[in-house]
Formats: sequence, structure tokens, C-alpha cells
Amino acid sequence: MVPGTGWRWLAGVVCGAIALSAYAGSWYLTDGSALEQLPVPPPESLPGAGWEFGAFALLLLVAAPMTVACLTAAFGHRSAAASTVVAGSLLVVWIVAQVLLIGLLSPLQPLLLAVGAFVLALGAWAYHPSSR
Repeated sequence: MVPGTGWRWLAGVVCGAIALSAYAGSWYLTDGSALEQLPVPPPESLPGAGWEFGAFALLLLVAAPMTVACLTAAFGHRSAAASTVVAGSLLVVWIVAQVLLIGLLSPLQPLLLAVGAFVLALGAWAYHPSSR
């Protein structure tokens, strides 16, 4: 079942905004200024000497799923609700892992945790698995 237009619009806008911010965050982590501007060094437990692994993980775990959720919602695909659940869940996991690895550094972290939970709830509300 495809959710209604209002749901599709809300999910598309929220997921699209988060996807764009994740792409921007990934760019920031790879352009070199993150090493100078962030108050903590990259965790030694991660591969590489800089923030490149974090940038790749941000692309893979947040930007890509949010893009899929945005597009499936915008085009009314039948997997829109499920992809929104996945994208919201991954954002929540990303923020929790981030806080555990580098600490609470910004008010954006709890805000994005709440947005991830909202996206997850939005998808769960509209999700009705097929009985096939």
C-alpha cells in the first residue's frame, strides 16, 4: 500500500533534507578542514589517518538510505514506508555510534537523533506489510 500525498510529501522533504546534510557532512570530512576544525581527532580504532572512513560510512549509512527513502516517498513507490523505517533506524544508530566514538560535540547530535526517531516512526506508522 502506498501512503497518501501528505505522508509522501513530509517523508520526502525530511528524508531529502537529511540526505543533503549527510552529503555535505561527508564532503566536509574529506576536504581536510575537519582535521583542523573538529575538537577531537579521528578515533584510532577506525581505519585510515583522517576522517575518510567516517565520511564513507556517513555516505553509506545515512546519505544513501535517506536518498532512497526520499525518492521512494516522492514517487509513491510501494516500498516508501519500509525504506523510511530503514533510513530512520540507520540515522539513530549512526548518531548513537558517533556519540560513543567521539562524544557529544554538538547540539545537532541530539537533534538528529530525534529526527531519526521521527523518520522511523513516520515509516512505521505507514508500514503495512503485504500479506502475500
